[in-house]
Amino acid sequence: MKKINILLLAIGLFTINNSYAKINASNLISLHKHDANFTVTVKNGDQPVKGASVEIYIVGEKDVKIKTTKENGELNFTIKDYKHEKVSILVRSNDYTPIILRDLDIKNGATYNLNFKTSEKLIPVEETIETEEEVIEIQEETKEIKEKTEEIKKQQAEIAKKAKENEQAALKLREEKEKADKKRIELEEERNKSQKVAEELVAKKKKEKAVKLAEKEKLEQAEEEAKKAEEVAKQKAKEEKAIAKEARKKAKAEKKERKRLERIAEEEAEKAEELAKEKAKKAKEEAKEAKRVAKAAEKARKAKEKYEKNIASLNKQQKKINKKNKKLDEAQEKLNEKRKEAESEDDLLDIKEDQLNIDKKRNKLKKWQKEIDEERKELEEEKK
Repeated sequence: MKKINILLLAIGLFTINNSYAKINASNLISLHKHDANFTVTVKNGDQPVKGASVEIYIVGEKDVKIKTTKENGELNFTIKDYKHEKVSILVRSNDYTPIILRDLDIKNGATYNLNFKTSEKLIPVEETIETEEEVIEIQEETKEIKEKTEEIKKQQAEIAKKAKENEQAALKLREEKEKADKKRIELEEERNKSQKVAEELVAKKKKEKAVKLAEKEKLEQAEEEAKKAEEVAKQKAKEEKAIAKEARKKAKAEKKERKRLERIAEEEAEKAEELAKEKAKKAKEEAKEAKRVAKAAEKARKAKEKYEKNIASLNKQQKKINKKNKKLDEAQEKLNEKRKEAESEDDLLDIKEDQLNIDKKRNKLKKWQKEIDEERKELEEEKK
């Protein structure tokens, strides 16, 4: 949990500082918007890395751009209406510790290189607190974060003081302070979500570790059985050699026959030994195949459960929409009848207001229906 907390606190401080800077900068300059096209390359030393996840974080935006590298380790990105916000590039891979480039001002047409051997590394989430020194380290980092937070509060107080000198500037600063408070609440919610995701990731890792341990034990058991079979075969060969030796002693007069029996016994021992090795090899291959089949079956089962759960949710939402549409149709019919019977201008105004309410509700249902249809289409494409 140590590294998780440090990571979450660092993210919170980073975002708060940048959000504060953004609020003040907006009072000084309006940056030119333009589309920024750039390239990210991922390597380990001189070798391109395939299958690495590249994540683009832009200050002030919730959406994260994520792509996966191909054989050449390169990816192209475009940031629409880029206003020179600070950008961080995070790279993850199952084979390496995550690496990051922080606080970038993206240049159009530029290439940003990240290397697992030389770039800044992030501490893995799986690490835990093991010593008293690490606890002290976390406390010191937490103290530093609190001090920086207090510094931000002091800066906000100075802004509020200056705002009193100009009524119009004070009104604008109050609005910006409300936005900052709202942003702080959103950041706290995001931090809680991130912590929950991190805890779920740790639980998932533990579960995967338990599964791998069970598979390892199963493989070790198969290897032990193969070893026992090999020992039995060797013991059998040893006994057969003893029988052959005894036969030689009893058949000294028949020297030729004795040699033949001895040769036969040795050949049978070699065959028995080869058979034991083949059985051990086959047992190992069967264990490996069983592991692969079980993993594939589990993956298919989870995918099916997720699909069925999402479809059930969409069907439930569809029933609600149908029910609400039916009620609106009934309300529309009644309103049409009421319009035919309207006699005064007040009646017509009431009817117009009712019609606006019905139209507003129907537009909401149409938007909802569109979202459901798009989600259903995505599920069907994923299923294919």
